[in-house]
Amino acid sequence: MSNHKESSDWITEDDKRFVQAHCNGGFERFESPKELSQSSIAIVHTKSGQSLFFKRSCVALLQIKSPRNSEAKWRVTQNSFKNEHEFLRDQTIWSELCHRKVFIPRTIAIEVSGNSDDFSTSFRTLTEYLDFSRGRYVEKKTFDPVAETPQLFTWLARFHAYFWGSDMISTRSRFLEYGAWWRKRLRPTVKWDNLLSTSEALFKEFPKEFAVLDLDKILPELRDMVEYAKSDSFLRALGPTQTLVHGDVKTCNFFLVANSFDVIAIDFQWVGSCASGAADVVYFFYGGVTTFDEVESSSETLEEFFDRMRNYETVLKDHYYAEFRTAAGERASGFTRELFDLHYELELLEYFTCAVPYLMGDLTPKLMKKNFHKYGYLTYEFDARMTSFFYVRALEALRATRSGLYL
Repeated sequence: MSNHKESSDWITEDDKRFVQAHCNGGFERFESPKELSQSSIAIVHTKSGQSLFFKRSCVALLQIKSPRNSEAKWRVTQNSFKNEHEFLRDQTIWSELCHRKVFIPRTIAIEVSGNSDDFSTSFRTLTEYLDFSRGRYVEKKTFDPVAETPQLFTWLARFHAYFWGSDMISTRSRFLEYGAWWRKRLRPTVKWDNLLSTSEALFKEFPKEFAVLDLDKILPELRDMVEYAKSDSFLRALGPTQTLVHGDVKTCNFFLVANSFDVIAIDFQWVGSCASGAADVVYFFYGGVTTFDEVESSSETLEEFFDRMRNYETVLKDHYYAEFRTAAGERASGFTRELFDLHYELELLEYFTCAVPYLMGDLTPKLMKKNFHKYGYLTYEFDARMTSFFYVRALEALRATRSGLYL
């Protein structure tokens, strides 16, 4: 990582004071590769030869980069910083999770400077360093479907199992009422009605990929999705909360440890309560990872691609559910496979109705080609066939949950 262009201009004297106070013998320098500095993260090299991670979160600094965002959106961001700090400061959670091989970095020091409700407040953390020589940061934001993705799903299953049940209600109550960044109450600027206009634009830009769907025929169902989303129907149909979700399961938030089956996760801004862990599973598949080999998929027909995605989705769901039941044991005896499948379909609808108008309104083939693989699907960097598949699955989910009278 040190070979990448660095920028430490964002490091302040207060940052140095904070780090100095918590480094044995003091620090020598900050190293801030471009891909870390964009998130106000730096590697601290101490005089004792130790390396640590430093992170500062501050809304006022983000406002300089994106001055047009609304105060309501910045308030949500501020609360997410507070949420992550609350999660990272709890050493009991860290210890219990790591005991279950749900690895997260150990927090060495944490600080909030100023009123935590003020946008100029800085949230600082110093955590153990994830050694890039022993672990592998996923630079291309992709997991190998066979060898690596199941490891991440095992991490998720154990994470959800730990926080599951009535005994953990008090712990869960300290975090977001509903976890995951795409929840309606966490996205006050999303124009839900734009699902329709965005769909029309996508069908026009990618006629080959969307040929399997007739827009005129599905428009009534898309309108119904909008109304359900605006009234929080999907979330209500899930029932009472039972666990915590990570809330931002994309591959740039996970490290794979070399020569082992261990996964280490970062970024806990959107941790919060949920009826099950299905939200994390849905988001990883549809929003957080490249799910197929680009070379292999280039020779496929649309039908073959859809079949492969269906099979892959089923394999991942099977793996997750088996791992979750093993980790949770009798505490989750009532969470049947049928109930998990229902939650999955409802969470798919919940994410779809936010992701399409929020992330895809300006999508064009040119943007897609320019940024392909940068973050994952549904952030302007995806294969249009995957988006078409997402539409097909969302319509299937709507019909299935309606037929069961859940909506």
